[in-house]
Amino acid sequence: MIKKKNFIIMIGIVALILIVLSVAFWYYYARLEKFFLIPKSNDIITTEVTECNLISDMAEKKSCEEEGYAAWQAVIKFQASNKKDAKFCEIIPSGVERDICFLELVNVVPDPQVCARISDSILKGDCSNNLLAQSNDFTACKTIQDAGDRHYCFEKIIISYDGGGEKLCPSLSGEDMNICWEIYYIREAVSRVDYGLCQKVPTVAGIKNCLERLPPDSDGDT
Repeated sequence: MIKKKNFIIMIGIVALILIVLSVAFWYYYARLEKFFLIPKSNDIITTEVTECNLISDMAEKKSCEEEGYAAWQAVIKFQASNKKDAKFCEIIPSGVERDICFLELVNVVPDPQVCARISDSILKGDCSNNLLAQSNDFTACKTIQDAGDRHYCFEKIIISYDGGGEKLCPSLSGEDMNICWEIYYIREAVSRVDYGLCQKVPTVAGIKNCLERLPPDSDGDT
């Protein structure tokens, strides 16, 4: 009888804990929704319907309403890149999504006119930088102001160059050659976890940068 009573008490305690956890979760979610403005499903639906209503092409508007705005604009971006045609991007009513469509399109249509259609100044700059990276003009990358974008430009040219860095770097001179070798050897060293390749970087600062990107050398021979 005592065991049965204890069992009932244990069940009651477990049920109480579950109730407390449920209330706590509801309270926590409600606070998140209030302070971080988590959209409700109705808000999402309303937003998608609003975006679809902005589409002028009636056939595309219908497709948007049937598929949902997010899925529809993803298909449009794919069609733009697949068919290499900017007219698909123009169908997208949202300025940001339309700009991103043009930004993605320039990867397959390296035309400055595609970048010119982008309204956001930052994304337009990213588009122009992407064009430079596709130009295979190593020196042109130096005109990019942002260090990260400039490095991306250098690296993309090295990777896409026929024969890679081993062919491209010797064809350059002075500072351009040093930059090329540094990026090439650091990339190779990190890929192979090869400390010896770091020593081939032409500058002391570059060697240090290379070694810092590798895990500590356990045998201490670097």
